[in-house]
Amino acid sequence: MGKGKEVIDKDGISRKVFNVSRGILDSKLMYLYTNRVPFKVATSGSFCSVQSKVFNFSCVNKSFEPKDLNFIKSVKRYVKKNNISLKFIDQYYKGKNINYIAVNTKIKEGEVFNNVCCIDLKSAYWQSAYLLGCISQEIYQEGLNRDKITRLASLGSLAKKTEHREFDGTEYKLVDLELSLETENVWFAICHNVDEVMKSCVKLLGKDFLFYWVDGIYFADTPENRAKVFDCFSSFKFESKTEGVSKVEFFKDHFFVHSQNELSFKKFSWILGFDRDKKSISPAEMVRLIKLGNDIMYPNKKS
Repeated sequence: MGKGKEVIDKDGISRKVFNVSRGILDSKLMYLYTNRVPFKVATSGSFCSVQSKVFNFSCVNKSFEPKDLNFIKSVKRYVKKNNISLKFIDQYYKGKNINYIAVNTKIKEGEVFNNVCCIDLKSAYWQSAYLLGCISQEIYQEGLNRDKITRLASLGSLAKKTEHREFDGTEYKLVDLELSLETENVWFAICHNVDEVMKSCVKLLGKDFLFYWVDGIYFADTPENRAKVFDCFSSFKFESKTEGVSKVEFFKDHFFVHSQNELSFKKFSWILGFDRDKKSISPAEMVRLIKLGNDIMYPNKKS
């Protein structure tokens, strides 16, 4: 565990903090909780720190290399230094209806589509950020040389929140929530822009539209439909690519998307047959959407 690092907290008190794995940190938290020892916890994305009279620990997602962490910080620093949020001051994008998934409401349970095409936006959020003027050309090019998770983390940091919780020996509660108010609207403007592009394609495809999931749209495969989607994406200045799909099977509360070689498939949780704006979301879908949001905002990069 090492010798620990001396840090000065916001109260001016010197503390020795040990960097540990999340598993060890969770076990230490459980020790404090079961023994009724008061403690404070701060969590923000992949970072978590614990303060108590017994010991102090912190845990950071070690999957990002130092160069990647520096890049992630540089994006938010650029947005703040150049007052990018002023570009979007007339719209509150967080409150807008941003969809990450949409399904043709006419599709019925049991339908199978064998002639399907999927066209994906390339680096959708990264392209969106650049096209909206949220990042410079230099940052944009540098981001293309990094992996998808690092790019998403750099943009998701614009809306990062820090939760402060305390345990007084009896009750564990949220005491403060720090939001990135200066930059979070920029993140939601980026998301909104991608969603508007997808919705435009839906209108062009009409009844041939099947569904879209974040930045990939699935539809009945014809040369005309492919041209519509490519032209639509191009009109918004987005680059795109085709993904192989063999078939899509729809059931009442989920559907399967099979790969072109039939060796793998993806499951999507979704209730068919009604307007999502007028009905509540199913518990299964809520879990999936929450996971999607966490993957975007606070990704855990796999080794």
